[in-house]
Amino acid sequence: QAEDGIRDVERSRGLGDVYKRQEEIKEKIQQARKKAIVKLGNVLKKVDGEKADERLDRVMKNIKGSRFKSLKNLEVLKQLEEVVPEEARPAIRRAQKNALRRFKNNLEALPPEERKEKLEKYLMKIHGDEARHIKILEDLKEAKDVSPNLLNDIEAIEQKPIQRIERKLQKLQDPEERRGYLEDIKTKIRTEPQFIKRIEEMRRRIESKNLTEPKPQLKP
Repeated sequence: QAEDGIRDVERSRGLGDVYKRQEEIKEKIQQARKKAIVKLGNVLKKVDGEKADERLDRVMKNIKGSRFKSLKNLEVLKQLEEVVPEEARPAIRRAQKNALRRFKNNLEALPPEERKEKLEKYLMKIHGDEARHIKILEDLKEAKDVSPNLLNDIEAIEQKPIQRIERKLQKLQDPEERRGYLEDIKTKIRTEPQFIKRIEEMRRRIESKNLTEPKPQLKP
């Protein structure tokens, strides 16, 4: 039994190390993506009108991915919108509108019995920003001519990024880190009050649980 306990501890520690490495890889990918977005934003500051539209269209087409790559495009465009001056934002918003239409059409083209499962798997696979994914899915729900079946699928799929946010919150033991992470999320989904309310409820539940859980006793 003692050997079984040791193996369980080692297995748990091994899984923790794997998770830590995965998080480090995700962080590196996100940092590289941020640098590329800032670079593109600096380029867009120097062009205007049709040239900006052409540059954005070319960049979006060159992003690799599956039929769901419009989701990745939308995430990039939302990040771009945050770093460019106001005069460059109309071109980005037009590109967002086009990418959202492509995303909707690609989803509608999938067999209904496969769509939800495939998009859920894609969301779990990509190294993206959960808050932006929520905002994109909400934008999609408000798009024109979305079928009732697709709306139902989106409602169910939105639970995935919410679950990922909750898991991250549970792993953040430092209250200041948790608060900073939550503020960043709320900034990105500031136009979605129902999700802000859910995330605040999540925070209170996690903090209450942390207060009531017994602290591990140090052995003398």
